[in-house]
Formats: sequence, C-alpha cells, structure tokens
Amino acid sequence: MLQRSLWKRLRQRLDRRPPLHLLHIRKTGGTAVKDALKPVRREANHRLELHPHAVRLSDIPVGESVMSVLRDPISRFVSGFLHDERQGYPRWPKSWSPAERLAFERFASPDDLARSLSSTDTTRRQHAVEAMNELSHVRERMVDWFVSLDYARERLADIWFIAFQESLAADFERLRGLLQLPEAVSLPGDEVRSNRAPRNDGALHEDAIANLKRWFSADYALIALLADRQQAGPEPR
Repeated sequence: MLQRSLWKRLRQRLDRRPPLHLLHIRKTGGTAVKDALKPVRREANHRLELHPHAVRLSDIPVGESVMSVLRDPISRFVSGFLHDERQGYPRWPKSWSPAERLAFERFASPDDLARSLSSTDTTRRQHAVEAMNELSHVRERMVDWFVSLDYARERLADIWFIAFQESLAADFERLRGLLQLPEAVSLPGDEVRSNRAPRNDGALHEDAIANLKRWFSADYALIALLADRQQAGPEPR
C-alpha cells in the first residue's frame, strides 16, 4: 500500500497536466462519469483524479480544479431510498444496518417517509427524522461534499465544471470536448455500470415534496450557487 502511494505521488510529479478532481456525490451520476473517464485518463488534457465518495472539497488543495455532478435533491432522495431498499443491488450489494432495517419496516416508500416528516404523530415524525439520518444514501446532503455553502463560496474559483444528472448526456459531451477527449468516449448505457435504479416507484404527494424542499434547502441553495459554473464554463488555469 505504501509503495502504491509513493508511486502515485511520483507519477503526479512527473505529469505536467493540471489536476482536475471529481467530487463523487452519491446518487447523482458520478459512477457513470467515472466509468467513462477512467479508461481514457491518459488522453485528457488534465490529470484526472476520480475520487471515491469519502473525498470532500476540503481534501483537495486550494487552487486545484474541481468538477462534480449535482441532481435535483428530491429526485436524489427517491433514488437513494430505493437504492438502500434494494440493498445496493445489482452493482453494490450491501446488507442493511439494524437502523436501516428498522427504517424500512416503518416506511414502505419514499413518499411514506417524506410525508411522515410532518406527521401530527410525534413518535412517527421522530421515526421519520431518524430514518432520514440513518439511510446511507439519504443522510448525506450534496452540500456535505462541499463542506458548507460558505466554504463552497470561498472555493468558487476552483470549481471548474458542474454537470447535472437531469442533463448528464449533454453535459458530459461538453465536458468531453473541454478535456479534448475523442468523440467515441461516452457514458455507459447499461443500468448496472451506470448504477441506475432498475425501477422508480417514487411518486410523491405534495406534502412529501414540501417537506423534502425544507429538509434539503441547503442543497437547493448549493445548486443556485453553482449553476453558473456550468453555464459560464470553466475559468482558464
């Protein structure tokens, strides 16, 4: 492990391309982007650092470029709930924790959980809050990868490119061009490689939507802050 780390640092020193770090936010489409870029990393005009989920903006040196994929928080919540409900199948199978098992015993659907956040039954409302904070693909907000809104503002010049899950195919084509990669480079088409849900039964009641907008208010603020990083294009480095 130590030898691998030393070799990686040596390669980075010898590689004169500017670094570009991918912040991999859960359930936004980052897996598909990583799968598409990994085989062609040497061909890009940047040194691509395709990080695991654990890496946050604060782990990346100030002055180095960052890209990420964002998603509508409510759509991401539904996708995360269903991912955990099916225990990560088919690509990332993982058994429920005791708290997750209890959450799925209590809440039958994303709508059930989201509506319960404003339940008049105090106990059920508390159980809903507990579930939101226990499900592994629900508990982390997108803003957590940027540490906070204030920190994202401080590092705004380092945020080189933002894609959105809702327009990922078009955004990836733009990214591919910016990285000067061949036209043949594309996102994976199958559900397993791209880690897409095989089904989506996440219809939500208006009360559930209102509750989720409040719960994920910081994520909506993040999207508003970073939206122009897609529209304006990356700053030269």
